[in-house]
Amino acid sequence: MLTILLTVSVLMLVGAALVEAVHAQTTDVKIDSAVYERDSNTLVLNFTGQFNKFTVNMAGISVADGSCAFTMTWQEYDAPALDSMSIIIRPDEAHQATLSNMYEPTIRVGAGAFEALKDGTPLAPTSLPLMMVGADPTNPGPCVITYDFNNSLLDVYAVNHTEMLQAIHDGFNVWAELNPELEFAWVDGSNPLIWINLDEYRHSHVGQACLDCLTNGAEMDITLYRYNCRDERVHHTPEYMQFVVAHEFGHIIGLEHHPNSTHLMYAFGDEYTVDPFPTLGYTIPEIQPEWRFIGERELVEKLRGVNATRNEAIDDYSRFADLHGDRRSDVIRFDAQNIDQAQRLYDEITNLTDEYTTISNELNCMRDIPLPEAIIEVCPISSIMTLDGQPLGCRDVPARTPIDVCYITPSSDREVCEPVRTPPTSVSCQMNIMETPDGAVESVTYTCELGLE
Repeated sequence: MLTILLTVSVLMLVGAALVEAVHAQTTDVKIDSAVYERDSNTLVLNFTGQFNKFTVNMAGISVADGSCAFTMTWQEYDAPALDSMSIIIRPDEAHQATLSNMYEPTIRVGAGAFEALKDGTPLAPTSLPLMMVGADPTNPGPCVITYDFNNSLLDVYAVNHTEMLQAIHDGFNVWAELNPELEFAWVDGSNPLIWINLDEYRHSHVGQACLDCLTNGAEMDITLYRYNCRDERVHHTPEYMQFVVAHEFGHIIGLEHHPNSTHLMYAFGDEYTVDPFPTLGYTIPEIQPEWRFIGERELVEKLRGVNATRNEAIDDYSRFADLHGDRRSDVIRFDAQNIDQAQRLYDEITNLTDEYTTISNELNCMRDIPLPEAIIEVCPISSIMTLDGQPLGCRDVPARTPIDVCYITPSSDREVCEPVRTPPTSVSCQMNIMETPDGAVESVTYTCELGLE
């Protein structure tokens, strides 16, 4: 028998542990088998072939059975077995519950999960059945789905960190309440099954996720804000973000878009709408946020109040005109003793109408939803010419068309792109219009050299 000297130390790297073992060196290293012992909660990876020294990146090890999956965390790493070339993993409580519910799971070892320290040679990616040993659980646990996100950006993109954090949690919880086979756990700083990217605002979407990817690198992008008609940031409500997270999770488990506008999985004008809509066996939450933007409800309530007061003022004026006015022509006439009161009533209506218009304009600016037939004129900078020396013409595009301006920094040649509402007017830019196969304008991008007037 070979004498084995083992030293285990944890590196200060997320998802990595260092195992040093002295063996006869061979390049033919592979995982021979993987066994999970339910009673002792022990997962053992058995190797053939030997590294002298190698690293283990637990983030590269995952288990999936087609309907659920999880990735390992470095905290679950235990130690190599002393009598063979094996790695022992002890799943945490959430992963243990998930394993108990899995049917014919497969363990996957990705690129970089194991690497030789001497020359960085990686163990080739592999996938093999995970043998389950021990009595079947009498009460199988749910599929525990872990998630995480770049939550430091909540302080950048959210008005209230605590409320928005809870909204993200609630976006998953509404699924768990209706589907007992699902359970969710936030693994702050660990290796999640679902990664949520809190993204900068883009014209194209508020949320975006991969389709049917729960067992293979599930990700979603969500945006916590957008811009109003004055290019000022307006923030989404927690209720709306709960809806967005729940909607995007539906995509991750394989649901496409529903044709009904009141359905969780509805998307306006989307080509991927499915009718009839398959639920894939899930009970789908029925949630519809009443307000999309913070401050929207207050504006609507104020608008309703002003409108109600305005209607009362109109009624008061109408009653006064019936009693004291002459309606025999299109113009209501009052005698000298009633003209001042009639004017005061009419001025009140005018003032309330102006206030109503102001609030309505502010609400429309916040929502910034152009009518479908609205267009904007997209023009290149005047210095841009065609090949024959003529000014490049303007182009009318739908108001919903995304417009990007990409600036090139001279010192670094680094390109930074930002969404805008109107084309740039003070720098030299090249315009590029992207069209769909049928000729519709899909996007307009200006590439500009920063600092060139």
